[in-house]
Order: sequence, then structure tokens, then C-alpha cells
Amino acid sequence: MRFRVFRAATVAAIVCSVFAVHALIAAPPEPMPKVDKAKMLAYLRYAEGWSDKVEAVMDDPKPSVVPGYAEVEVHLTFQKQKLDRSYYVTADGQRIISGTVYDMNQNPFRLALTKLDTTGAPSFGPDSAPVTIVIFSDFECPFCREEAKTLRESVPKKYPTEVRVVYKDFPLESIHPWAKHAAVAGHCVIEQNSQAFWPFHDYMYEHQKEISGANLDSKILEFAKQQNLDTLQLSSCVQNEATAKLVEANQAQGRSLGVQQTPTLFLNGRQVAGAVPLEQLDAVIQMELSRKQQAAHGETAKKDEKCCEVSVPIVGKQ
Repeated sequence: MRFRVFRAATVAAIVCSVFAVHALIAAPPEPMPKVDKAKMLAYLRYAEGWSDKVEAVMDDPKPSVVPGYAEVEVHLTFQKQKLDRSYYVTADGQRIISGTVYDMNQNPFRLALTKLDTTGAPSFGPDSAPVTIVIFSDFECPFCREEAKTLRESVPKKYPTEVRVVYKDFPLESIHPWAKHAAVAGHCVIEQNSQAFWPFHDYMYEHQKEISGANLDSKILEFAKQQNLDTLQLSSCVQNEATAKLVEANQAQGRSLGVQQTPTLFLNGRQVAGAVPLEQLDAVIQMELSRKQQAAHGETAKKDEKCCEVSVPIVGKQ
């Protein structure tokens, strides 16, 4: 059920009239509001406190999950840092709402789940696992290195069949100069041998403190030799940045989800930012597993309802 915003009189009228409800449901899509982009951006810049150095670009309004409101996406850029923000605008284009919209009849993380595209992304753990952790990470980030240990060692040991981990690139180019180049190399490794990505992942974090922009390429070739990869092919792929668009697509996906730091995890759609200690991560995993078990129990109870049904004979019903 979608949220709807009504005045009290309208609510009363709908309650009293089935025809009014039917007309509302059957109504055609509402037209998009006419938004004065320059005025709205100026207002938001003041309200949100964006510096004059921050470049802001606004998309045209589009349908939102909230009837009566349109969604407007604003793209912010400061040096090499990028951030996307979504706002909801009334039909007259004069009122703006910022925040997360929840529908009690839907998964609270539904919007995040619809944006999380894990197709072709490197992962480990069974596809059927009840819990999926998608991590947006950066090979140059020291906090990501610590989180990598937790995800690669502790989580599979404790949850061998219950958790699947998916890796997504989110190099912070403004503060980590070689992170994107390393992410490009990771995709080049995948193109040559998809099974070699996780060894590459582990190698990069294990040697992170030794790596610099000056020796990154030699470190990548060192890894390639260990894995018996074609070093010439890999070197050409990395130098030509043949996989850069894949990295940039992951960055864009992360920004659309509100990722602002690394690591950022999405655990069944729930965003958890920063390096998460095992104890905290374990608590969220247990919460999800418990919820899945409750849902499964509810489905089983529904299937067994007939066994306890009280009814009377009705003509035409077996």
C-alpha cells in the first residue's frame, strides 16, 4: 500500500464513498510538477549548508513512491567527491521533503534493494544464503582492510551457509590516489579469471601498507605471476583502463544509495556505514536470520490452517 497525504475532509469523504476510493485508484498518473530548478537549488544550498564550492546539478522531476509527490535527484560534486541526494516535491513545486519514506506493508529497505544490482559482481557464500552483505569498499582504505578480515575470515567461519558477501568498488579518488587504478585492475583480473578476484582482493589488503602509486603496477604484476595469469594481457587492460566504466558504474550505484564513506555495508538492504566490529555485525546477522525464521514459520502456519478450520457445508463447495 502506498502512502497518501490527504486533508481530513478528503479522508472522511473517501471513508463514506466506495466510488471515491475507486475513482482515486483508477485515476491516471499525476502530472509532474513544474520546478524552478535554479530557485530550488538556491534554497537547498542555503537549507543544507552547501558551500559555494560545491557544484549542484538537478534532474527533472520523476514519479516517486509517494503519490502526490515527485522525486527530484540532486547531484553534488566537490573536487573529485560526488554525492547524490533525493528530495520529494509537492505538486505545486513549492514544498520539499527530505528523508526516507517507509511503507509498513513493504520491506523498509525495499528502495535500497531495488538499487543494489549485484549481477556479475564477485561474491562468496551460497547464492541461496538468507543473508546477503554487499560491501562498497576501497583498496587504499585502512578501515576497509580491517573489515575485509572480518568478512573473509570470521563471517564464513561462523556462517558458512547463512551469509553471502558481494564486493562493490567505491574508490574515494579525492583522498586515495591509487584506489581507482587498483579497482580497475581487479576487474581486469576478473575478465581473465573470475576465480582469481578474491585472491587479488586479499593480496591488495595484505600488502596495502607497502603499496603506493609508484609501485602499484609492479605489485599487480607480482600478484599476476603468483596466480599464473597472462601478465601482458593484464598489464594492457590495466594501463588502458579497459574496465574503468565498471568501476564508475559501481561508484554511481553507491552514490545513488547514499554511500559517503568506506567501507559501507548493505546487509539485506540495511545500510551500515564504517568498519563494523564482528560483534555488531553478528547482531545484525542474527536479527536477519531470526526474521527469516519467523517469516518461514508464518508461511508454514498458513499452509497448515486448513487442518484446524471450522466450517459448515456450503452448496458447491467440497
